[in-house]
Amino acid sequence: MIPKKLSNVLFIKEQSLAGKKEIFTRLDYLNKTQYYDYEELKKLQWEKLKKLLEHAYETVPYYQKLFKKLKIKVSDIKTYEDFLKIPILTKQDILDHNDELISNKFDKSELKKTSSSGSTGQPLTIYHTKEFKTWSKAHQLRNYNWCGDYEIGDNFVLLWGTEIYFKTKTLVDKFENFLMNRKEFNTFTLNEKQLTKYCRTMSRFKPVLISSYPSSLLFMAEIMKKYNIKINPKAIQTTSETLTQEDRKKIEKSFNCKVMDKYGSRETNVISCECEEQNGMHINVENVFVEFIRDGKPVKPGEVGEVIVTNLNEYGMPLLRYSIGDLGTPLDHKCKCGRNLPLMKQLTGRKADVIVNSNGDFIDSYFFSYLLQNFPDVKYFQIIQNTLDQIDINLVVKKEANKEFIESEVKRKIEKFLGDSLDIKFNYYDKIITEKNGKRRIVISKIPFDWSNFVNKKK
Repeated sequence: MIPKKLSNVLFIKEQSLAGKKEIFTRLDYLNKTQYYDYEELKKLQWEKLKKLLEHAYETVPYYQKLFKKLKIKVSDIKTYEDFLKIPILTKQDILDHNDELISNKFDKSELKKTSSSGSTGQPLTIYHTKEFKTWSKAHQLRNYNWCGDYEIGDNFVLLWGTEIYFKTKTLVDKFENFLMNRKEFNTFTLNEKQLTKYCRTMSRFKPVLISSYPSSLLFMAEIMKKYNIKINPKAIQTTSETLTQEDRKKIEKSFNCKVMDKYGSRETNVISCECEEQNGMHINVENVFVEFIRDGKPVKPGEVGEVIVTNLNEYGMPLLRYSIGDLGTPLDHKCKCGRNLPLMKQLTGRKADVIVNSNGDFIDSYFFSYLLQNFPDVKYFQIIQNTLDQIDINLVVKKEANKEFIESEVKRKIEKFLGDSLDIKFNYYDKIITEKNGKRRIVISKIPFDWSNFVNKKK
């Protein structure tokens, strides 16, 4: 572990030598703008939106055709009401017009490819610019600072459950983690032995901030209680799953600190984040333009609407008025923290289900996202665990899909993690049934969940 001040200096120096100095320029800027007057923030956001609209109209084939068809001129978009004339962009639109959404000002090979299926089970490919990544990192660092006054050089722990994330880690990434006193733990599969080891390591490491899925933290809380392990960070930031008030209380009691929730997606990066007041999520208006829409119209503060996002810093593949697939509520009160960034509340329904493998270990539901997004012929998917030894895999595939290949590869990879005793049944549908809130659940587990099974299961 490196002393904090030295760590801060070394990491910023290393990033500057790596051509990433702009991250800190952006961070300094964001630390100032968060305290701008609300009207100043709205003006700043609108100017960025107008600039992005002009870029999309001039360089993105999809929007050139769309604007021409609807007889929309960027010069005519002078108010938010005018902006509403642009149709909402769906995930299906991105799938159908992927290449057409890429700006002709960029070479596709120079853009960073990212895959996502989120909580809907619909694989999606998005492309990002280096500038997008720079802004995203700066926003991430600002949001970390809202949690326990974290600063670069403070001990930091990330608990993450995606195998791809760890497989793509380079030596440079690991060196940067070392420089900034950052430890990362893979929660792709969860068992008592593994998490006990993580807990003991974290107890010795004494992190200032922990970032994780709520479900991983709840598992850890059980381990900490059973073995009397103390982990007392200044704050915890949760993300990717719905954080219920019940779970927040459990985590805060176990770790003896506040829990701040963060909301975002692979397509847009960070959208909003709670501060120490826990009084709603501050929207990162320098990064995103967020709408809450119902029946084609904006909802009033306190009402529930569909979350529609435009990323203001993505010029390689601009997504105007993108329907992210979640529900949210705009809030109109001002936060006591003094930041004038507007507030929202996220409503994503229930937290993700977990799958139990033949050893009694718990498998993160996002395992299936990262597995099935690698099959381009799979349009939608859903996993249903009926019993400990039987799961259904429901698929919607393209007409030309090689079902035999998909089944053999999916089965092989699942058995690698869940064991070969599972009875795996593949079902094909024209569409996947959605929940009442309109969302598709990736995983549905019909096995009653009991925390005590995790720490007291028979060996």
